Amino acid sequence: MKVDSDLLARLKGMDEETLRRAIGIIADSVGADSKQRDRALGNIGNIKRKLESASERDLQRMIGRIGDEKAEEIRRQLKL
Repeated sequence: MKVDSDLLARLKGMDEETLRRAIGIIADSVGADSKQRDRALGNIGNIKRKLESASERDLQRMIGRIGDEKAEEIRRQLKL
């Protein structure tokens, strides 16, 4: 999946509720257990801060860890 400035801007522009929903979708897609999912959802402010400082390269590196197929599935679910 190719990361561009538009995708990164849309992710950075998510409000907390939308980001919370997105994190839930991502957690489910990568096979996180309920404790991992809950921990991520409990750290929404920290995740938002990290996302705000992320570059296209940072996001591309994260996507590389989960693979293009899962990344595309997540992108479709999030309608990005």
